[in-house]
Amino acid sequence: SEGLNWNWDAQAEIATSQGEGYWIVEMFLPVFESAIDPNHQVVGKEAPSKETPWFFNLCRQRIRDKQSELSAYSPTMDRGFHVLEKFAIINSQE
Repeated sequence: SEGLNWNWDAQAEIATSQGEGYWIVEMFLPVFESAIDPNHQVVGKEAPSKETPWFFNLCRQRIRDKQSELSAYSPTMDRGFHVLEKFAIINSQE
């Protein structure tokens, strides 16, 4: 898709597990204060808060038998996942 940066990598560490009728995703997301390499990191000076929230979505595309199934934590109601206005808001838990 035009305008998307397919080279970007958050350098996240991710672990998954599955239970009876559910699955779990744990993620460590390193945040850097300066943009040394903007293609391979998340840059920010503050943790998410009420005043400076982060916007988040977790998306899945499953392709089987030439059919594509899309699902998302915060559904975009669109054919793609990149509708930023529909993303969930993350605030600090402090």
